[in-house]
Amino acid sequence: MPNHTLYSQGPYAPVAFELNELSHSQIRYENFRALYRLHPHLQLGGISYGWLSAALEAMAKIAELTLTLPIHIISAQEDTIVNSKSHPCITARWPNTSVHSVPNAKHELLFEQDVIRTEVMTQFYSFAATVCSADTGS
Repeated sequence: MPNHTLYSQGPYAPVAFELNELSHSQIRYENFRALYRLHPHLQLGGISYGWLSAALEAMAKIAELTLTLPIHIISAQEDTIVNSKSHPCITARWPNTSVHSVPNAKHELLFEQDVIRTEVMTQFYSFAATVCSADTGS
């Protein structure tokens, strides 16, 4: 299947910081843009038919799973790329799942302002501490 983008989607196009949907951190956004300028092969544009096909196939497989391992989802309240309203559906399906919604955060949580990154990393390390075994050190 050709990897053409879906209707109304297109290749990567630079967006000014003031209009970006990824981060509130101007320096991290500018670093991301600089990386894309230096390495154009990393640039992500709109959704392709190939990406959509793979995503739908993965979702069908995931729907069949019975997961018992702990899962912690950290979602951005201001995300306009991923619909975080679907996250409670995941917790309903798999009872060992929890969700933490980060206020004032956009899509790229680890590219965000320090206060948001700190909250995300605190959530991560707190969750990791609950699933790591003290006996093995892992």
